[in-house]
Amino acid sequence: MQMDLFFSLINNPMIPWGLALSILLLALSIWGLFRLTLARFERQLFQAQQAIDKIPPSEFINHYEILNEQLQKNPLLAQQWEAFRKTLILPKKPREPIFYTHRPDLYFNETTLIAPRLNLRLYQSAPNIFVGIGLFFTFIGLVAALWFASQGVAAPDIEKAQQALRDLLHAATFKFITSISGLIASIVFSWREKVQLHNLQEKFHIFCHSLESHLTFITLEQVNGAQIEESKRQTEQLERFNTDLAASIANALEDKFSEKLAKAMKPLSVAIDGLADRVGGMNQNALERMVETFSQHLQNAAGEEMKQVAQALEKLIPTLGELRQQFDMSGVDFGSRMTDAASTLQQGFNHAADNLLERMSATTAEINQTAAQELQRVGEPLSALLTAMTGLKQGIDESSNHLRTKAQDAGAALGLAGEKLEMRLSSASQQLATQLTDAADKFAIVRTEMSEMSGQTVEMFKLSLKQLGNIQTQLVETGAQLTLVGQPLSETVQALNLTLNNVKTLSQSMETTVNTLQAVSTSSSESLNSTNKTVEQVWKKYQSHFEKVDEDVAKVFQELSKGVDNYRQQVESFTQKLDESLNNATKSLSSVIVELMESIEDLNNTSAKEKK
Repeated sequence: MQMDLFFSLINNPMIPWGLALSILLLALSIWGLFRLTLARFERQLFQAQQAIDKIPPSEFINHYEILNEQLQKNPLLAQQWEAFRKTLILPKKPREPIFYTHRPDLYFNETTLIAPRLNLRLYQSAPNIFVGIGLFFTFIGLVAALWFASQGVAAPDIEKAQQALRDLLHAATFKFITSISGLIASIVFSWREKVQLHNLQEKFHIFCHSLESHLTFITLEQVNGAQIEESKRQTEQLERFNTDLAASIANALEDKFSEKLAKAMKPLSVAIDGLADRVGGMNQNALERMVETFSQHLQNAAGEEMKQVAQALEKLIPTLGELRQQFDMSGVDFGSRMTDAASTLQQGFNHAADNLLERMSATTAEINQTAAQELQRVGEPLSALLTAMTGLKQGIDESSNHLRTKAQDAGAALGLAGEKLEMRLSSASQQLATQLTDAADKFAIVRTEMSEMSGQTVEMFKLSLKQLGNIQTQLVETGAQLTLVGQPLSETVQALNLTLNNVKTLSQSMETTVNTLQAVSTSSSESLNSTNKTVEQVWKKYQSHFEKVDEDVAKVFQELSKGVDNYRQQVESFTQKLDESLNNATKSLSSVIVELMESIEDLNNTSAKEKK
């Protein structure tokens, strides 16, 4: 009974058309929902498209932040725009373009924008569903047709058979109408769905093209190439920096250290030269004048007084010999101390240079582990630095040798002066004169000059110490600047600090030398004072014996002064007469010259007229 009721419904002529209409309405409703969703997506995409098109490509960088805010608020594009924005390379300068490294269609397409928000698989399978529904009702109609056919075959009379045949035709109609409606819905829906998705894809393509027109494309290969070029430039800059650094270190050490050392040593050398020249010259000149004076006045002395003077001179000779020995010892001691100071300075700079080379070698070995190619080029500046340090060492050696030579020359000059003094005094032991007072004055002058020279020498040494202190300060500043270059050069700064300590040691040794020189000067002054006192005592002892000789000499000088005055007056009168004669001759010559000039002018005028 239930089967009869069910098949009787199918046998109703309106049922197939109702089912076909239902299939079409279902397809239309699904299409409407699909179309409304796509329309919302198209509207959101159109808003983003308008926001981009309003901005000129040249002004895109200025409006980038505003566009970024708008796209981040866009429901369709916000997520993918955030991902795409991370691939952009924003410029650091206002007029530079924005670079993008990935195509926008990788982020803005159907798969990334539509598929997460719309079940495309469902809508794409809707045509198959419509065909399936039509086939489902078709098979139901086929079953109904078979059932009606079986009823007609089993009918006992013709009317039932005809009724069964009519029901079979109704079932066939049911079967084919539902299939046709399902196929029509499937074909139309599939066609429109593909058209709409294609149009949306075109709009995505237009959006991506508009976005690309406002940006500048750069591939990852180009970025890598630019990075390689930048690395090459940085490598070149680093190489030049290392070369310039080593050269600047060498130049700084050579300029600031060598010049300062040369300037510091130059006053010392000049002072030593002046000391040797002045001591030798003054002693020699003073002694020569004293001996000549002695020899001139000793010619007027005779008898027992000469013998007594000879005895006094014999007593004076050992004292002067001791004085010569003290000068010799002082010169030798000064020369040895200068030699020690020079050797100490040389050793200090050699040690500093060795430490510096060792530190630089250690630094080179460390850097070689990380940048072998760069250190090969840094080797040349280091060689230049080594050459500069070697030249500095040679300059110091030359300065020390020069100082040693000057000290030896000074000692030799003092020894020669002492020998000449001894020879002069030995030869003048028989020719003593009455001018011992002048000799005492000469000794006092020599003593004063020696004291002044000692003071000047001490000032020179103090100036040298100050300059060494300035060198020390500059080396400290150089060390501070080298500290800023980097950690690998800190050990080099330590080596320079060791050099500063050596310079301090040298300064102390120079101070010791100055103190020794002061002691020598003091002992020399004391020796001169004792000699002066001895001479004064000899003079006081024998002054009474030579008063008459002084009177005779005074008379001789008075006569000589009168003769000189007469001679001067005669010369003045002769000069006046000669001036008058020359004036007269000049006046006569001037008149003759005027006449000659007039004659020459007349001759010129005559020759000019003849030429015309």
